[in-house]
Amino acid sequence: MFFLVLGVFLFLYGPSDVRTQQLLGRSINTDNLSPRQQQEPDTAASLNPPGIEVNRTVFLAIARNQFPDLYEKLVQREKGKDESGNGLPEVVQKFIANRRSDVKNLFQHGVLNCEAVGSIMRNVAKETANLSECDKSVLFEHYPQLKDLLAILPCNMLGFSAKHYGYVVIGCEDGRQPSFNVGTVFNYLCWISFCTGAIVVDLCTFVKILKLRKVRNLDNDKMFQRNVRFFAQSAFQNIPMFIDIALLSLGDNSLLEDKALFRIISFSLTRFTDLINSTALILFNPEARKHILKMIKKQNVIPVAISAIAPSTTIGLAGARSSQL
Repeated sequence: MFFLVLGVFLFLYGPSDVRTQQLLGRSINTDNLSPRQQQEPDTAASLNPPGIEVNRTVFLAIARNQFPDLYEKLVQREKGKDESGNGLPEVVQKFIANRRSDVKNLFQHGVLNCEAVGSIMRNVAKETANLSECDKSVLFEHYPQLKDLLAILPCNMLGFSAKHYGYVVIGCEDGRQPSFNVGTVFNYLCWISFCTGAIVVDLCTFVKILKLRKVRNLDNDKMFQRNVRFFAQSAFQNIPMFIDIALLSLGDNSLLEDKALFRIISFSLTRFTDLINSTALILFNPEARKHILKMIKKQNVIPVAISAIAPSTTIGLAGARSSQL
């Protein structure tokens, strides 16, 4: 009993170096430490006794298991350093430094550079993908919104596609399918709501026109004819666009072989829709039609001199007439 009390006394009030070595030995022989406890970040650099090689990870594990009060103080101290801007993990400091350099390119000559925005998105995605799981957890702990942002980026950025001859949603560089495709949402939103709504409005307008023609005699009403002409122009433009958006939504800018037919028809129909939209402004505009027909007739007119006078005089008049023209 005496030796037991003496051992406890020496353990509690003995030299600090001896207690640290004893705690270190106990922590190394302890098998109940979780991997997270064994991989605690560097927090107690200044608390190690001189001359004693104590691993900081083990030191934190000791503090958590044996001295909870000390561990809480260490955590509070580390939080205070984080709030003051110092003592951030190295991966977070590097991430902040890279973003500061990226932000400098956002506003060139006082104008927002859209290409710089896309570059920042790509850099954030690539930099995060190259991190280890431990560094990712540390980064997401400081920036929890970044984890939600990476669920969308970089697989949903807009870019010009030479293959599709227009701006499309860029897929993931590694070939994986994004968990949330912004392009699909917008395509189906336009197809189901806006484009379908335009067709429904055209049908309702057509029914209203038939009803008015049946009830009233509006054949000579210029305002009614003008409204009918606008309706015909709208329907002439909306129907090809509706079919084009439907095929575009079904194709979904995918490069899969089973959607190749949708891509080909959608691409061809897009060019046809552009032609329809431009020609509709001429076909359904009477002023434009009259002007074009007038120009065509003017180009095809050939002046001819006709007279009942003697042939010699006629030739002279014809020559004078042609010289005047």
